[in-house]
Amino acid sequence: MAETGPATGGLFATVRQVLASALKTVKVRIELMSAEFQQEKARLVQLVILGVVAGVVAVLALAGITACIILSLEEGSRFTALKVFTGLYLVLAVVLGLVIRARVKQKPFARTIGEFEKDRKKIGLGG
Repeated sequence: MAETGPATGGLFATVRQVLASALKTVKVRIELMSAEFQQEKARLVQLVILGVVAGVVAVLALAGITACIILSLEEGSRFTALKVFTGLYLVLAVVLGLVIRARVKQKPFARTIGEFEKDRKKIGLGG
């Protein structure tokens, strides 16, 4: 009669496999977090650049408004051209401000948080 021996590897092998799987999952999550950190760093640099550009454009708009007031005392086409440029700068400043506002509202590390939520649900930690 053939005897059936204990399962290959036993309890310690199973624990080792579970730990290896858990460590692999943690490693993947850390790599994802690192990639998202790099993206967030690039996004921050873009926000700073957009902020500087918006500030410069706002200063140009203010200079244009001031020049309009000064030049409004004269007659001629310079006044109309100056108003057009001032309006253009003002519109550009508003558009850049809206772009900055939209980018600031983006949730950082959204994919990493989503993956952790999926992991939590897989292992049955609802809540």
